[in-house]
Amino acid sequence: MQVVMLSVDYDAADEEQREKFLEDFRSRIQLTYRSGMTTHLKLVGGKEIDSDAGWGCMLRANQMMLAQCFVDLSLGREWRRKEDQDLAVGSTYLEIVGCFLDIPTAPFSLHRLVDAGQRLLGKEPSAWFGPTSAARVVGHLFESLAQGGDGEASLPGFLQNVACVVFEVLNVSKKCDVSSGVC
Repeated sequence: MQVVMLSVDYDAADEEQREKFLEDFRSRIQLTYRSGMTTHLKLVGGKEIDSDAGWGCMLRANQMMLAQCFVDLSLGREWRRKEDQDLAVGSTYLEIVGCFLDIPTAPFSLHRLVDAGQRLLGKEPSAWFGPTSAARVVGHLFESLAQGGDGEASLPGFLQNVACVVFEVLNVSKKCDVSSGVC
């Protein structure tokens, strides 16, 4: 049986290949719901929440995709996590992971994503983000950081010459002539 992860094929019937798959899987950055965050998210009415459980899934999925992109860009697709090297102070891996800490100063933290969602889309913490709104927020943060940040966070060095592009499908209400292909 073949298993494919991020465009790499593994033969699950082969013990060595299964171990390589597990090593690859363990090397991916996984960001999931959190509760008990020390820096709470503030709702417009003043109430504070300390969890993204039940509403933060799309934001976390975007963080994981971004983290994987950063790993591939900076360390390469064949990179595998080695604790002695990757957990050393100043490592690129820690710099990448640090982008997603649940603190307001981390460049792509839940706090910054939620804040951008409030400003751009009027979404409060605890409001569900769809794929498009989550991508728009990430794109906005990336652009803001690339332009010098906002005083709290800045674009990490490994991303200095990288841009983020977010494509949006516009809702077109025109009727099209299918036979000619003209809209």
